[in-house]
Amino acid sequence: MKFRHKSALMMFILGSFVILLLTVTYYFFSRNSAIEHAQNTDINLAKDSAHEINQLLMEKGRVAVTITTAPVLTSALMASNSELANLDDAERHERIDELNAQWMAAGSVADPVVRSALENPVADYLRAQQAAIPGEYGELFVTDRYGVLVAATGKLTTLAHAHKYWWQAGYHEGEGRIFFDDRGYDTSVEGYVLGVVVPVRQGAEIIGMLKCNLNISEALTTAISSPDRNQIDDIKIVRTGGLVVLEEGTEPLSTSIPGTLVDEINTWLSGSLLIRGDGGEELYVYAPVSITRGSDKYAFGGSPTSIDHTRGNADEGWYIIGSVPMAQVTEATRRTVRLLIIVGISFALVMALVALLAGRALAQPITALTEQSLKIGIGNFDAEVDIQSKDELGNLAESFNIMVHNLRETMISRDLLIAEAAEREQAERDLLINNQRWKQAQTVAKIGNW
Repeated sequence: MKFRHKSALMMFILGSFVILLLTVTYYFFSRNSAIEHAQNTDINLAKDSAHEINQLLMEKGRVAVTITTAPVLTSALMASNSELANLDDAERHERIDELNAQWMAAGSVADPVVRSALENPVADYLRAQQAAIPGEYGELFVTDRYGVLVAATGKLTTLAHAHKYWWQAGYHEGEGRIFFDDRGYDTSVEGYVLGVVVPVRQGAEIIGMLKCNLNISEALTTAISSPDRNQIDDIKIVRTGGLVVLEEGTEPLSTSIPGTLVDEINTWLSGSLLIRGDGGEELYVYAPVSITRGSDKYAFGGSPTSIDHTRGNADEGWYIIGSVPMAQVTEATRRTVRLLIIVGISFALVMALVALLAGRALAQPITALTEQSLKIGIGNFDAEVDIQSKDELGNLAESFNIMVHNLRETMISRDLLIAEAAEREQAERDLLINNQRWKQAQTVAKIGNW
């Protein structure tokens, strides 16, 4: 392989290696930076969504509390309580069981027992609240302090409620607190419902319980669908047990999150996790809806099954979970790497071309020196190299020419010496012949004298 080709190849290999090294270094550094940025940004977005849900639930609680302050409601509860308060515990339980049996045996809303709860001033007041915000409430109803239904917007399954988990959670042993009943699928409204249970107070005393079953899906969707959260590919509300409460395009509670993620969200901390699935690696971020963890003021939970709903909450909290495919997170990095590879290969090719031209320029003097050396080798001492350069090659050419000149002079001197030696040898031969002839002449002369 010629020198210029070797230099071009070496330059291309060296350039390619450097570009490859820089590209790989950049890729891993940039990829890690992109993941870290996505983690921080998306966790904050998940926290923002969790905050929106917190504010939404607290607002629903405040509205429910406001409903309980109506005099028509408190007056009716005081009257119901006074009737049952005159009975001892056994008589009261017996009376409540009797009323509940009559209620459950009633065939329609026309039954007098049912009509007494559906057609009264409090029921009218509750229906007015229902009509004021169309689509907000599935049903509203209120019980007295003993759990007996006083008024409702529609026929319920039972009349007695004090034994139910939501009633006890809201009553909270007489302390009272707002309870959010994550009911799951509610057959009474044929949809996903969140119940808001608030104690009705007369001063510091609890005189009854109000429950508002909310059609919550639309409000939750709005809360997590802020435009600035569009960079999260998929955002959902999830129970800490793993079931998905709300996700676009999916029926509530019909899907679940990966098991490894369930372990993470039971810590009640925000964070992120990389999970590789069938569709590739995804970045998950999560943030707790803190109000669903419960406190003295708020409680959250439910029952897995009840007489009028399925797939209820098993004392689980809510989390906001977002996911982004890693291909999306690292897309900018991969585009830059592709550009670097193209630019790098182009640069390496340019460097190889430059090396080829430079090698050719460098090889020309060397080639000339080689050719002249070959001429000298066959005895042509008139060869000279014409290289006009002030670098090392110019010095080499000048030295070569001096060497050739000296060698030529040496060869000329040698030829002269050889010629002189030949002349001496010829003279010596001539002298020897002459001597021999003289000797022969002397010999002949001597013979003649005899």
